[in-house]
Parts: sequence; structure tokens; C-alpha cells
Amino acid sequence: MEKQMLPIQINKRYPYKLLTGITISISLACLANVGMAQEINTFNTSVYTNTEFTLIKTWQNDKVYNRGDKVHHNNILYVAKWWTQGEEPKASPTGPWERLDNNDDEVPGNPEPGTTTPDTGSSGTDQYRVVGYYMLGPDEINKYPSVDFPVSNITPEKSNMLTHINFAFIGINEEGQCDLLEGTNQTKAADVFKQLNTLKQYNPKLKLMFSVGGWAFSNDASPTVNRFRQAAASDAARKRMVSSCIQLMKKYDFNGIDLDWEYPRKSDTQNFIALLREFRQQISLHELQDAADYQLTIAGAGGAFFLSRYYANLEEVVAPLDFINLMTYDFNGPWQGVTKTNFHAHLFGGKDEPKYYNALREVIFNPPKTWEEIKNLFPSPFALTTDAAIHQHLIMNIPKDKIVMGVPFYGRAFKEVGSANNGLYQPFNTPGGDPYVGDPTWLIGCEKCIERNEPRIATYADIKKMLAGSFGYQRFFHSETKAPWLYNANHNLFVTYDDADSLTIKADYIKNNQLGGVMFWHLGQDDTDGTLLRTLHNSLKK
Repeated sequence: MEKQMLPIQINKRYPYKLLTGITISISLACLANVGMAQEINTFNTSVYTNTEFTLIKTWQNDKVYNRGDKVHHNNILYVAKWWTQGEEPKASPTGPWERLDNNDDEVPGNPEPGTTTPDTGSSGTDQYRVVGYYMLGPDEINKYPSVDFPVSNITPEKSNMLTHINFAFIGINEEGQCDLLEGTNQTKAADVFKQLNTLKQYNPKLKLMFSVGGWAFSNDASPTVNRFRQAAASDAARKRMVSSCIQLMKKYDFNGIDLDWEYPRKSDTQNFIALLREFRQQISLHELQDAADYQLTIAGAGGAFFLSRYYANLEEVVAPLDFINLMTYDFNGPWQGVTKTNFHAHLFGGKDEPKYYNALREVIFNPPKTWEEIKNLFPSPFALTTDAAIHQHLIMNIPKDKIVMGVPFYGRAFKEVGSANNGLYQPFNTPGGDPYVGDPTWLIGCEKCIERNEPRIATYADIKKMLAGSFGYQRFFHSETKAPWLYNANHNLFVTYDDADSLTIKADYIKNNQLGGVMFWHLGQDDTDGTLLRTLHNSLKK
């Protein structure tokens, strides 16, 4: 290959293509007032220097591109403005592609002095995401601000520890449109949303998201269980739902949509993907019109059983999203049909814990995987853990920075638990079902559990009081799973939860594995000091 001298200019991008399969030597000559040349490393298909030379791949018709992805097409360099697939790159104010070199020449010759081209690549983030759900049901909104956790409890300091607040929940009405949940006072709701927006004066980067759906739209016993399915069933229905969600988002000055469909069935997968793509397309157009950054996320399955429903298409599910919030909690309990106590949000599995059949072994992959590959990728039986859920996503080539780990700010309680091993991995007699039916007083020391008529769930604030009082609880920590638990030998009670120690370890895991951040359910369950939120914030910023 003959030597070429190419004119370059500081702070300007040039779409020269670097070919693979050959070794290229680059020398950079610094001539202005320096009179010397600096030799840059020799490389093969990549540059190991701090220069701006990069390898850009050719655009492919069948490949999915996300915002910030760069391609070259017909000797021109483009960057994707939003999610796109199959749309040929060309400069257009309304299209998904933007030309990085704005000169008319396809490959620049002598640039005019003093001209620059701005860097329009992905902006990225200088911090991990910290996503907190804020939950108010219709009854709480209607009596607002006389609730346990009004917006005013999110202090300026706490708001600066968050990147996102997901308001839970927005519903889907009979017409398949996003709407306030039935029975919600619109004036009161508007006041709540206005107060949430005031938090942006303390943290201008804070994003407010409407979380659409929730358990009421997923529980088979609920009359609204099919609303998601119906709203995703056709192109017209998808367009109607998405348009209504965005209108609601903009009406209340929110910054994005979080879909909480728990969970699409296998037969819903293609409609689910089409719904997410419709969201991405409409959101991108509104971003362009409003010069705004609107985001799209989902609450994704943390357990293999529900994940298996759309696992074969996981890459397509995640592609239109800014990131995915993994619900890596509620792994173990009476709803699973298990008979022994276990942790509900542990990071790693314990050698003695009860194991589950791995439903991902039943997934039909394209291209097919051999039985040996399936056995190696998806061990069975296995422990349902946070680490397992994250690796199941990484196996499917989900970008690390799109994976947001979910953590609970609440614990799961079990009664009539034997004393062996301080209650861990022991038989229990705790009723399942939703809502709870039975004696609300059995979780000794949890006054709020009686008010909520739900002794099976204790918030971190409840647990802290239970442990501090003279109720007989003792805290233990499991070195294998990195999880704490409480046991009350006097009353045979077991509580699995997360605390500052386990969350510090999880934050380290997020950093070590270069994940996108952390999500928690929910803000109102922390103690008054915000111990768990503060732990996450401080641990992730180190």
C-alpha cells in the first residue's frame, strides 16, 4: 500500500475507511511551531492510541442500530439518531440518520481553515443510573398529601442521588390508551406530578418516567389482565396506545415511558417487540420535534420461567430500549410453590439452597443450539439469583450498560419456621395468594404491616425498627450468597431482605461488571434517613 499524506484539522471528523485484513501504519506529523513527527502505534484493524481514528463498519440492511451507532455507506459516515432497522442512511431532517461530515465532498480533501464538525456521537453518561420507583395508588392520590410518603419526603439531597424516578402506575383503559388508573382524581394527580417536577430544580438531570401497567395488568385474577395484550395486538392498536402514552407524558412534563408488562406470553413476543419499536419510533420523532431526550425502558423478568417466554428474541426486545430494569427480586416464596425458606434477592447461589429447573433449556433458538451448548449455558437445577439473571442477559449479547440491576427496599417474611440453621432453608407455613387473607399481626414488631394488612412484606424502615426493638430478632449474613436475613427464635419468624452491607456488595458487582446501574422498588420503603438510597449512591460514585 502506497503512502498518502492527508490534511487533517483539530476537532474535525474525517470518514476515511480503514480496511480489515491488512496491517496499517499511521504516522501523525505535528508541523505547526513544533517541527517534529510522532510515531503512532502500528495496529491491525484497531488503533491503540488516544487519537480519534476509529473503525466504522459498513451499514447492513438487516442489522438493528441504536442511537449513537455509526456506519459508513457509499463512502459517507453516518450516526443513528434513534433506533432503526432497514432504513438506508441518508441525510434527512426527519430520518433516523445524520451525516457526520457535512461537507459536500464524500472524502474530504483540503478543508477550509477554521471549519469544524461537532461530535454528534452518543452522549453517554458520567454516572451509573439510579432508578427509584415512586408508588401512589388511586386511593393515596385522592387523599394526597395525607400519605405515608409524599413527594416532599424526597429531599433535595435524595433527588440528587437519583437519575430517574418511575411513577407507578399509569393504567391502560378500555380503549387501549394510557390513562390514570380508574378512580384517580385528575386534579390531585396533576398536583403530585407537578411536585415531582419541582425536584428537577435540585437535580436538572433527573428524568421522570411514567411506569405503565404493573401487577393489576398482569394478575390472571384481574379484569384488566388482557389490556396489554389487546393494546399490542395490531398496528392500529399499537399506534393508538403509544400515541396516548406520549401525550400523557408530555402533558405532565415527564421524560419517558417505562413498560411494566408482567409478563408477555410466548405467543405475545412478536407483538411485544412491535409495540416497543412503535414506542421507539414515535418517541424519536417527538425528540426531534421538541429537541428533547425522552427515554424508553421496561421492567424485565429476573426469573428464568418468565424470561423464557421471550428469551429467544431478547436482543430484539432490548434493542429499542434505552435500558432494561431487571426485577431481580421475589425469587423465592410461597408463590413459587417452594416449601423451604430462602433469600428473595440474593446475589449468588448457596450450595445448600433449594434449586429450580431451568426453563431456559426449553427455549427454541435460531440458529439452533446443540444440547451440549444448552447444558453448559443453562445449568439445571440452578439457583434463582441476581447473578444468574444478569448472565442470562449477557449470554444473549445484551449490552452491559443497558442492564440495570433491580434491588428491593423491602423484605419477605415467613412464619412457623423451624430453628435449625437459624431458620434458613427450613420448612415454613406462610400462606400465598393475593391479596393476603389471614391474621395481619403475626409479624411481631411490624405495626405498619397491620395497617397494610400484609404481614408477608416488611419495608426496610419496618425491618430496621423490628431489629432495633425488643422483639427477639437476630440478624445473620450469608457469606456465599452475600445476603442478610433475620430470624426470631421466640416466634419462629424468618425475614429475607437487603441492607446496606448487601447493597454495597451489589454496587461493587455493578461496577466490576460494567452494568448500567441500579433500580429499586420503592422510594417509600427506605428509612427516613434514606439509608439504602444513600448506600447505593455513595457506593456507585466511588
